[in-house]
Amino acid sequence: MTTRYEVRILSSQGVLLKILDRFTSLQITHGLNAIGTLALTLPTGIIESYFVEPDTRIEVWRSVTNGPLKPVLNQTWFCRKPVISYGSGSYTTTINAQSALSLLDTRIINTYEGTAQADKTGPADNIIKAYCREALGGLASSDRSLSAWLDIETNTSQAPSVSAAASRKPLLQVCKEIAQDSASSGTRLYFDIIGAGGTKFGFCTWTNIAGIDRRSQLTLSPEFGNLDNVTWTRDFESERTVVIAGGAGQGANRIIQTAANTAALQVSPFARRELFVNASQAETNDAVLGYARSQMRANRARQTLTGTIIQNASTIFGIHWGLGDLVRGQILDTVLDCMIEAVSIRVQDGLETITGQLRSI
Repeated sequence: MTTRYEVRILSSQGVLLKILDRFTSLQITHGLNAIGTLALTLPTGIIESYFVEPDTRIEVWRSVTNGPLKPVLNQTWFCRKPVISYGSGSYTTTINAQSALSLLDTRIINTYEGTAQADKTGPADNIIKAYCREALGGLASSDRSLSAWLDIETNTSQAPSVSAAASRKPLLQVCKEIAQDSASSGTRLYFDIIGAGGTKFGFCTWTNIAGIDRRSQLTLSPEFGNLDNVTWTRDFESERTVVIAGGAGQGANRIIQTAANTAALQVSPFARRELFVNASQAETNDAVLGYARSQMRANRARQTLTGTIIQNASTIFGIHWGLGDLVRGQILDTVLDCMIEAVSIRVQDGLETITGQLRSI
């Protein structure tokens, strides 16, 4: 198997400025519901001034065995921190960039508690999109709107109903908390800003699976020669099985709601592990309960299987597996349904190393 990479440099408006087919190194890390990072190191001799301008766009395209070029992870990256360094008689420039999801980290829910813009109830995927429309989409004020560059997917009502109270919170944090609340109600919820090869991006959500279900096709295991550096962990250290959230009000008038992991509580007579969380911005019972559920999800016991996916003829990244795919992971006699939650790509001196992080579902 051979691969070829092409790095495209575009202006902040999406105008193609330069195509690079050589670079010193490239490092990409991207996970579900998280801002991805890119570090591109180049000999200074091929650097142009626009390479280091704020919000310069970077696209990475990859071809496998002389096949067509495809955008890696369907992502565009924004220049955030260029660094010029000197050593061993030469200069290099490293462009550090973030994925388009970082746009959500530039907005807050800029409204008062108790307003329709701050407090919402409905399908979790719809609520996430509503907050995005009002903070940076078509319903945002003209000085905040990115609707000329960002399309927000229409509502699909695929996730369970939740409540959220988000006054003055960062938009990305709100989206993550709603996704956790949805998961604690039985439906995993994922979101991202995707798009490469055009001027506009798209904000999308997915339920239960963000990629392709490959469990009937692909099992990753050291025994099969496609998984290395494997670690299986079952972690109860930080588990909390009962989460009590305190909302608006004081003393006996304060809204209190409790979320409990009933299955976990049956495991042991010592299984009750309590946590109190402050949700003073939440002014309804549903909103406080939703916050308690999201925190219970964040503090659940975790069973993880991690490892380095070995690429061979049947495990080629982008063909046989990708970010968000469901696969089976196996170590000794333990077989788990796993999701590929993060991907790391490194290219240096023409050699490609790709790892995938698995987590049981």
